[in-house]
Amino acid sequence: MSKQWPLKQLGEVCEIRNGATPATGNAALWGGPHAWITPAEMGSLESPFVSATRRTLTDEGLAACSATLAPAKSVILSCRAPIGHLVINEVPMATNQGCKSLIPRPFMDYRFLFYFLRSSVDLLDSMGTGATFRELSAGKLKEVEIPLPPLAEQKRIVAKLDDVHSCLTSSEERLGSEASLVGDARRSSVDRLFAQLDAGMEALEGICDVFADGDWVESKDQSPSGIRLVQTGNIGDGVFKDRREKARWISEDTFVRLNCTEVFPGDVLISRLPDPVGRACLIPETGDRMITAVDCTIVRPKLAILDPEFLVLYTSSSAYEAQVRGKITGTTRDRISRNNLGNLRIPVPTVAQQREIVAKAEEIGSVLLGLEQTISIRRERFGDLRQSVLEAAFRGEF
Repeated sequence: MSKQWPLKQLGEVCEIRNGATPATGNAALWGGPHAWITPAEMGSLESPFVSATRRTLTDEGLAACSATLAPAKSVILSCRAPIGHLVINEVPMATNQGCKSLIPRPFMDYRFLFYFLRSSVDLLDSMGTGATFRELSAGKLKEVEIPLPPLAEQKRIVAKLDDVHSCLTSSEERLGSEASLVGDARRSSVDRLFAQLDAGMEALEGICDVFADGDWVESKDQSPSGIRLVQTGNIGDGVFKDRREKARWISEDTFVRLNCTEVFPGDVLISRLPDPVGRACLIPETGDRMITAVDCTIVRPKLAILDPEFLVLYTSSSAYEAQVRGKITGTTRDRISRNNLGNLRIPVPTVAQQREIVAKAEEIGSVLLGLEQTISIRRERFGDLRQSVLEAAFRGEF
């Protein structure tokens, strides 16, 4: 920190308020005029400035719990699940118990406070405690030290940070456009491969040895270890997302009791839920026995007719996407039924031709993958640069 600026504890430069949640089953407490935000909603926002929230409280809702309205231009910090989401409220706003509202004193610029907290997310996260989930207490947060330059100097630093971050955001948006172009190129290359095919079409279910939904497994059925439960979140668009740290399991006894269908390496899993509906992946060898959830369909093709990798490739084509789109149902959430999924028409050239098409797609994909990795690295560097800029600002180097 700059030796020219005194250090103050956050508890000295702002008021810190806890949040709360009124009874969720009482309709009279909800849907009123008062904004109310949670860490989950904060994490979904693209802008740090928030003026409207998904859920609101009535006057009765505010009175029924210990939630209070933080005045506009406060800084709201999520203090659990996870620690570190930050927003600036543009209207008076309450929060749930996963957040703390920091209300700056007159000598503290709210944007300066926001940028400081953003620069300190790693520190704040390291201060969290708890066995089930980590939480940053108000007491710990109050003790965090912040440099306190004069108010005019705070505003000058904020203006410079705004300029720098605006430039970085513009560059990141250009990277996003490049990533979108690579994705478009991948889809176009797949579409061209299938457009050149002169082959009959067959209903998917009819060319499979196994075409079955996964199993209904409730939380009470799960165990700390055993047979792995693969879920829709593990099914990427053409790739298996391992996410082993979030894996769910059932015991051997539960597998037998529920009469589960086992999933094997080489099977194809298709998600009947978003996003997108109908995405598919090939199950790799992980060393685990596996089952899958009820909203995933297990597809085990007849190998003399349909190559599993060819099927997964076809699910990334525009033709497949158009078929799925025409079969989607659901009032509150898009989905495709297993019956509709099984009726989708799949091109069936010879297996040798299928493997040749897969090889060509992999050759093109390896080039595009290199571009995607380059873009990903550049994005990570932008994140590192943002953090370096913030740290420099609060060391007094601006």
